[in-house]
Amino acid sequence: MRRAFVNFDGRQVHYRTAGDGAPVVLLHPSPLSSTMVLPVATEVARRNRVYALDTPGYGLSDPPPYKPQSLDDYLPIFASTLDALSLDKVCLYGAATGAQLAIEFARRYPERVTLLVLDTAGHISAEECETIVNSYFPSVRPKLDGRHLMTYWHMVRDLNVFFPWSVTKAANRIPRDVPPATLMQQFLLDYFRAGMRYDWAYRPAFYNERAERAQGVTVPAVLTRWAGSIALPITDALIAAGLPANYTVLPLDATMADRAKGIADYIAQHFKGQVAPQPPPAAPIASRLHSMLIPVRGGSLHARVNLQGSGKPMLLLHSSAASAALVEPIAQGWVGRRPVIALDLPGSGESDPLLGDDDISVENYAAVVLEAMAALGIQQIDVAGRYLGALVGLEMDRQRPGSIEQLTFLGVPLFTATELADMKANYAPSLAPQPDGTHLVKAWYMMRDQALWFPHFKRTQAAALQSDPNLDAEFVHKRVVEVMKMGDRYQHAYQAEFDYPLTERLPGAQCRVLFASAAWEPLLDRLPRAQKLLPTAAVVKLPERFGDWARAIDGAQQNAVSNGGR
Repeated sequence: MRRAFVNFDGRQVHYRTAGDGAPVVLLHPSPLSSTMVLPVATEVARRNRVYALDTPGYGLSDPPPYKPQSLDDYLPIFASTLDALSLDKVCLYGAATGAQLAIEFARRYPERVTLLVLDTAGHISAEECETIVNSYFPSVRPKLDGRHLMTYWHMVRDLNVFFPWSVTKAANRIPRDVPPATLMQQFLLDYFRAGMRYDWAYRPAFYNERAERAQGVTVPAVLTRWAGSIALPITDALIAAGLPANYTVLPLDATMADRAKGIADYIAQHFKGQVAPQPPPAAPIASRLHSMLIPVRGGSLHARVNLQGSGKPMLLLHSSAASAALVEPIAQGWVGRRPVIALDLPGSGESDPLLGDDDISVENYAAVVLEAMAALGIQQIDVAGRYLGALVGLEMDRQRPGSIEQLTFLGVPLFTATELADMKANYAPSLAPQPDGTHLVKAWYMMRDQALWFPHFKRTQAAALQSDPNLDAEFVHKRVVEVMKMGDRYQHAYQAEFDYPLTERLPGAQCRVLFASAAWEPLLDRLPRAQKLLPTAAVVKLPERFGDWARAIDGAQQNAVSNGGR
């Protein structure tokens, strides 16, 4: 299943696609993403071209330009998405929130829907709806003590126990096993991606769950029904309310595999449309940083890019247990002035996990990044890297001399042998998902404490950082999210950083090197040692704000060139 973006009107919709034949478009439940409908998508793709979309504001799709007041506000975006994909008429599948969006799309654009497939759909009375929505959507605004993370986890867990999740009565128990903590963690990540917007389509979908909305569909439609569905009571209520003659009720088996095959079989038998064209490449967006998926062996790397401007492209690489999202404020400083690419390393952020746990190393990271640059047709670049990112840049220079003109260390991860032994043993404890959600609390305080002590696990006066700590709850939350995306693979990323022989390889740098640090940098005291290892390197003091770093780096680069630096 290939991931891609379609860009139009300065915005992006992320989707997954596979197969050949007539087009089938899949819409997922809220607040999840297209990953939730992958079993159906995989089966459908055996006989059709499938497009599993991330609803705007969910997954990796841009949110609507304003908070939707109803599901109607999503429909023009879906129509524009189909236009951008050159799709005229489609089979439209929707699950839960996706089913309600599909109903409304088929009502407004019946000429574009040949067959409508509704999975996990039903009828809720007005009174029941008000009861549900009044308790269904608690605030998840980040709090400094991290308690919002347990709100997230409580929702994700009990959504698999009760329907609605906030009504904890025996009559509301869902007759199925609770998924393992690892699977609930995958649901949680989609909640994190949606953030404070998690209820934007979710809430109005409940108000749309009315018999009269489904009854207003005029195209051929099928309603699935299966034992164990959280929606079984409301599905039966919809059937009892009466469905017009254009509807078929499709009984399915309870297992996911059997349901997916049953849906795919029905679509193949009852939907005959024109063969869909190959999805077009995503057009660049000139006005802002936007997402790009760069193909490499085994998958793709996600990047935030803006290729406008002149001069040599700047490649920005993040630190361990992070992603391009955390260095985006730095990248913004180059937008419109020079091409900039902020890359998620393999297995980080939204990049595919191209390396096995035992293969995660600075050397392998560098090889994949070089492959990505070649895929973009970039022969020479400048690199700015935070900690691990700088090591990857140095290794790229070693593996392919001449590929980098200037490498900027945004923090220098130099450690003594004693420090390294301590860091390897204690810096990155396991954060494997736990049924009670305690791994989230552990991650929160680890990220929070990194602003207070170095190393964070010491928590002593000697280890206390002297600068004002960045304890903004939203910033700490962003860091936790990136760690959670990696899972325990984050341990291997830190191990790769600690294992890299920086002391040996820094003096052999072929490119021009710049050491750049802000006054609050925890490893500011490593600069003198780095200068001794590479006396030709320039040093620059960076402003306090990330947003001001780009101009400072460019200014230092110009000075180095004018002073004859190599």
